[in-house]
Amino acid sequence: MKAILAGETPLVIVLPTGGGKTLLFTAPACLEDPGVTVVVVPFRALINDLKDRLKKARIEHLEWRKGEVNPAAVVIVSADFAGSWGFLTYASLLDQKGLLRRVVVDECHLTYTASDYRPRLVQLKNLRTLSCQMVLLTATQPPMLENELGKSMLVRGARHIRASTVRRNIRYMVQQCERGKLIETAVQICRRQERRLQGQKGVVYCRSRAQCEEAAEELGCPFYHAGLLLDGRADRLERWVDRGGLIVATSALGTGVDYAGIVFVLHVGVPYGMIDFAQESGRAGRAGEAVDSVILVEDGEVERRDGSLPRMDESAMMAFIQASECRRKVMSGYLDGRETACLDIDCAACDRCGEGVAEWHGAQREYEDEWRKVRQVLDADWSTSKPLASKLSKLRLHFPNNQASQACQVKPTMTACLACLWTSLVG
Repeated sequence: MKAILAGETPLVIVLPTGGGKTLLFTAPACLEDPGVTVVVVPFRALINDLKDRLKKARIEHLEWRKGEVNPAAVVIVSADFAGSWGFLTYASLLDQKGLLRRVVVDECHLTYTASDYRPRLVQLKNLRTLSCQMVLLTATQPPMLENELGKSMLVRGARHIRASTVRRNIRYMVQQCERGKLIETAVQICRRQERRLQGQKGVVYCRSRAQCEEAAEELGCPFYHAGLLLDGRADRLERWVDRGGLIVATSALGTGVDYAGIVFVLHVGVPYGMIDFAQESGRAGRAGEAVDSVILVEDGEVERRDGSLPRMDESAMMAFIQASECRRKVMSGYLDGRETACLDIDCAACDRCGEGVAEWHGAQREYEDEWRKVRQVLDADWSTSKPLASKLSKLRLHFPNNQASQACQVKPTMTACLACLWTSLVG
């Protein structure tokens, strides 16, 4: 904060997810003489979240859109427009009048990790034509990739201010499943977790929109990805935030968004890289809650990827998954440039450090044992259980999106009805 208020430029500030980066540009906007702080934001969900925060804090703000000419204490602009001629003209006029205090680029790592599929991010380097202070914020800037950021934003020689990005309250785990059973196993894991959520939230991350929608259908919960209309995305998020439970998402819900009460994160398949994984798992536990972060990997998936030439970030992710020792040590070594193992600090131990694996697999065995007992009932004579069957088959009305309840509706056998009941109890 001292460096920002002193006007040092350019600055790269690396703080952990949930580390208070928003305060670094909202506080100066309140403390300084009248002026404008521009905040460049990469995702619609994050823009909406920031606008809500500024409104609650009663900080004057606006979202820049084409044709906007008015200033505000905080001007929010989408990263897709911030490098455009229209916005640069607007910002240059503020700069010439002495009103532009600084430009803050949030989640700045995206300028080199996401520019392949979001080419407009390449234009953000045009912001360097402004004479004001430049502040770049992120929770995931590996020291070995500082040159990449320097090239993408023309900030070589910038001062880097770092804090440890280790999240002590997150327990990291990796689970294998049979090939072809990724979604089925993911659903089983989620059913077990749903019993523990009790009004809190969980996020299931998928690598594609199609996989995202498939998993959501199996779980009977909402999904979120960039293919939805803006209004539809906002409505789904609002309902999930209000009601809790699970939501299935792509990386569109992976960066910067801060919602309370997320205590479970599941990655279905290998994440795209360590930076994406740290961002997405970092959505959880923002108020210090204990969090389970699980990566579910098909047998042979890592080996199939070994045949390619992965980026440095992907290599770090593979090392995390294949680690024979502490996973937190691998993660911190890459993201912070110094290794911090679970045994070095007071934290929720990963599944390689003892505590995590015992609790996780113990809960899994408990779930499987309970289901095995239910299966034994299925051997009972159906003809002597008609009253029970009639009652159980009505449960399908309460779980219309569940696979078991659909089977119950089509053919109300004892097996289908008890499966429906079991799903209702654990879900």
